[in-house]
Amino acid sequence: MKRIILVTSVIGLIVCFVLFIFNLKVSSIPFFKELLSATISMGAIAVGFLAAAITLMPTLQSNDFLADLKSIGGYEKLLNALLVAIAILFILCLISLTGFFFNINKVNTYTTLFLYVWMFFFVNSVSLVSYVVGVFLYYLKSTSSDK
Repeated sequence: MKRIILVTSVIGLIVCFVLFIFNLKVSSIPFFKELLSATISMGAIAVGFLAAAITLMPTLQSNDFLADLKSIGGYEKLLNALLVAIAILFILCLISLTGFFFNINKVNTYTTLFLYVWMFFFVNSVSLVSYVVGVFLYYLKSTSSDK
């Protein structure tokens, strides 16, 4: 899991570096406040779904899929990935919420720094949710092909 966090962080830093190279500012993004609002909504929905998945996993102990998942060691890996994805999505929602307190029409160091931080966590959250889905599909395929 540490390797995945490192890879997603490097991807996020590369995206932020590209934003810096092209000198992209918050004021140059049309409807940025609406984008923040949509990020909060989608992030909260994703946190809810992932949290529901975590709460359902222990209740389905008699499920054949979860028994197979535990036997091949994927249960802990999937659970850790879910927890990290929830944490990053929740941080993204909080960062997006703080964006409503900035005046994006006035470009300064704070708004530029906010854009870089927001983009870093946005890229990380998309990457980690994609990783969770990929891990789940991998284990779903590997446990179903055994039978």
